[in-house]
Amino acid sequence: MPDYMSASLLYATHYLQVLYTQNKGYWDGGKEQAGSLRNFDIEFSNVLFARNKLPDLIARINKKQKLSGIDLALLDICNAFPDAGAYLISVKLNATERIRWLHDALQASQKLKNNITTQAHLGNLGLAYYQLGELSPATEYFSQAFQLAEQIGDKYHQGAWLGNLGNIYALMGDHERAIEYHERHLGLMREIKDARGEGHALANLGVSYAYLGNVSKAIENYKQFLDLAIKNGDRREESQALMNLGFAYFDVDDLDSASSSLKSALEITVELGDRSTQSLVMGGLADVAIDRKEYRNAIRTLNEAIDILQEAYDVESELRLIQSLGNAYSASEDYDNALKTFSRLYTLADATGAKAAMCSALANQTSIYREKGDLARAMKIGEKGLDLAIEIHSLSNEAFVRWQVGLIYEASGELTKAIGEMETAVKIEARIESVEVEQHQIYFRNITQNIT
Repeated sequence: MPDYMSASLLYATHYLQVLYTQNKGYWDGGKEQAGSLRNFDIEFSNVLFARNKLPDLIARINKKQKLSGIDLALLDICNAFPDAGAYLISVKLNATERIRWLHDALQASQKLKNNITTQAHLGNLGLAYYQLGELSPATEYFSQAFQLAEQIGDKYHQGAWLGNLGNIYALMGDHERAIEYHERHLGLMREIKDARGEGHALANLGVSYAYLGNVSKAIENYKQFLDLAIKNGDRREESQALMNLGFAYFDVDDLDSASSSLKSALEITVELGDRSTQSLVMGGLADVAIDRKEYRNAIRTLNEAIDILQEAYDVESELRLIQSLGNAYSASEDYDNALKTFSRLYTLADATGAKAAMCSALANQTSIYREKGDLARAMKIGEKGLDLAIEIHSLSNEAFVRWQVGLIYEASGELTKAIGEMETAVKIEARIESVEVEQHQIYFRNITQNIT
């Protein structure tokens, strides 16, 4: 009869193989993705039990002076668990639980002196902390992972960690720097002919171009991403590409295309059980409902999406949904709830260093206080928002705040100052091809004629 360590090795080996097999089906794409998720759900509790026994076993091993073959095999298994189920656990486990898996695996990998898996665990820890909105440890782990990947000549992971560093700069509002990192990522993926990595780089580039106001460039990147996802038969990537396209079409006021893309994405996310992406897609559909003046539907959908997201601990996505909920309340003229929601957005964004979301919260608060007639408070918040928009090079937020400040000056009777701010806002809107530029140009011409 095997001793405790030997029996534990057999048990862990079996469920490691189960995890690997189902993860491979999910990775391969096509019809196998949904089936792999269903099969994984059946074995999920057993896989968790096997994995969660490993930290105790590793603690026992760490007390030994000399390691046996069984000890080394258990270290190998602990080291292998996160990668064996990389794609499935990204769907089924929240970031906090993934961090526990990865810290255990990192400890085993370092004890085995395996640089290849060590850099992977470091980078994946960066991803998990990034999802929690903890940007400082995320940046540190990504940087360590990139340096180790460069040291061992792993171009795929060099690109991946560069891309994720780019995502951090994007979240902090520095989209121009983010694009530099994403371009480097894209170049490495094309050099090694990795279509999936190329798709990720294209998606990230699209996000930053959209934030900078270059929506046509964003759509171009998203379409390339979608083509690659369909070619690879990857339903999850297809849903993400469709979601991003939906957001971009919404930005250019093409509500029919936005709704069509988002509904297609929603169908796939429900099929795959991808709750985090599902909640974001629901947020996009709510944005469409807001523009169609279907406010109750939008608010209900957004609250449902935020509830779903609580399970995933995805701070970046939560920021986006809270933003949309604030927009819904504002559009329905429920200004008290809108202000509470944008205050919630600012607090969460400030706590996580997400300057783009902070700027958006301030911009919207400026607009609401102006609508309520509290011009002094609107101006105070608007000046703060404008400074932040300029700092992070957010042209869309800068144009929005400048226009609001111009309206505040107009309402206060300071028409010369109003014209100065509005003129700058309209120039920025024309540069970024804002959907509001034509309407604002007409308003600007009228106010200019009135003063002359």
